[in-house]
Amino acid sequence: MPIKIEAVQKNGVCIIGSGDVTGEDLYQSNLKIYSNHELINKYNYQIINFLDVESLNISYEMIEKITAQDKEAYSINPNIKMVCVTDKENIFNLMKMWESFVSAESFETKVVRSLEEAYDWLKVTPD
Repeated sequence: MPIKIEAVQKNGVCIIGSGDVTGEDLYQSNLKIYSNHELINKYNYQIINFLDVESLNISYEMIEKITAQDKEAYSINPNIKMVCVTDKENIFNLMKMWESFVSAESFETKVVRSLEEAYDWLKVTPD
């Protein structure tokens, strides 16, 4: 799977993508992260690091499914902030679509072009 999940400090989680990522990869990653409600309550933020992703193959329908997962997690812990990092224009635009879906009724979200910008927005320092 081209996605790896890592804990960040004690209160965050990072999804790290590489190569070719699909909507199903993201969906399955969310299932792993969101399967433990106790852990969801411990997280303050989630970083989606797509700097090494070459392509993102995701349908409108899959973005809606992932948004539904995020909204369910939001009902458990509404304090999580989510930031997606990519420097590729096409992936940036897809993630902005996700951001528009999820931020209307869910987490505070942001799509940025560097990890430094992500950490600044989250107001945390990297490990």
